Amino acid sequence: MDWSERRPHLGGALGAAWLQAMLSQGWLDPDPDSRALRVTRRGQTRLERLLEDMTT
Repeated sequence: MDWSERRPHLGGALGAAWLQAMLSQGWLDPDPDSRALRVTRRGQTRLERLLEDMTT
């Protein structure tokens, strides 16, 4: 649980590793002027496929 947002989140070593993997695969595009990330078209396709596989 994120203490400031009071919402579940993925953090620590696992969260950092997953972030690096998504960045290196081109799933996310960082905004150089902030901490914001944009999900790329490729990332949207792959995440949709991943989530679909998890529900079947």
